[in-house]
Amino acid sequence: MRKTFTQFFALTRLTALETMRQPICLIITAGSLLFVALLPMLIAHRFGEANKVVRDSALAVHMLSGLILATYAAASTVIQEIRRGTVASILAKPVSRELFILAKFTGIAVVMFLYAAMMCMTTVLSDRSAEEAFHVDKWSALPILLVVPLAFFIGGAVNFFTRRPFSSNAFVVLFAATSFAFIFSGFFSSEGAAQSWGAGYNFQIVKASALVAMGVMILQGIATALSTRLQAIPTLSICTVVFMVGLLSKYFFGRNADTSAVANVVYRLLPDFQHFWMADQLTNHGIIPNAYMMQTSIYLVCYLGGILLLMVCAFRTMEIK
Repeated sequence: MRKTFTQFFALTRLTALETMRQPICLIITAGSLLFVALLPMLIAHRFGEANKVVRDSALAVHMLSGLILATYAAASTVIQEIRRGTVASILAKPVSRELFILAKFTGIAVVMFLYAAMMCMTTVLSDRSAEEAFHVDKWSALPILLVVPLAFFIGGAVNFFTRRPFSSNAFVVLFAATSFAFIFSGFFSSEGAAQSWGAGYNFQIVKASALVAMGVMILQGIATALSTRLQAIPTLSICTVVFMVGLLSKYFFGRNADTSAVANVVYRLLPDFQHFWMADQLTNHGIIPNAYMMQTSIYLVCYLGGILLLMVCAFRTMEIK
């Protein structure tokens, strides 16, 4: 049992490192963070709801960029290794197929968790920056805007002096710098006065971001399962279709589920991504109930468990040369 856990954690760690070393992982993450950080300054028409516009836009960026990142990460770490023959070399050792594919999924999930945490912290800071109309809170905007240049500078310096991979080091520094900016800004008000930590933060955004991260995790599970057979572009295309249909499944199938057996089956099989979108609930200082978070987490566990079960069964019978 101990040997199994050691193998699992080793494969998980290698998968996470390999994912972070992909340049596209750093580009998508840095680009998404920078765009969300700039949102309070990019919005020209606020209509008195600057916070809502920033929150909705940031969460939408989180969902869409998370879809692209999860799909590419799954394709680059699964199907490419199969085609290079790396998988065959690993499975030639006493490593089961189930352990291998689950470790791959977990390694990608670790990177996606770090990405979700950075997007969550940036969204909270951007929401605070847009609190006052036609005024940007420099104490929350400036630290997060410096995060991306700092990460690229440190990553480049480490690569120059030590020859260590630029992308993975910059990604780790990006996470550390985002966390520092989030903690630092929490101690100061918009005027720069000291305050109790987090007094200006809307922590309900954390729940909304967590729900979006759950939806992205389902897409990651689907992408990982498809990546055992398909390349990145077909996998991304199928995941995009599943995402779009899942957003509309309640309208097209859910309302007819009681009168049509076909609609009921389709509605049950498709993931309902409306469960993971609660941005509108935050309007006018609304809250997301803890009970809803628990129910959605159970939905995630059940649905993702089914996807992983199908993935393991399909990978078990897959011919690997």
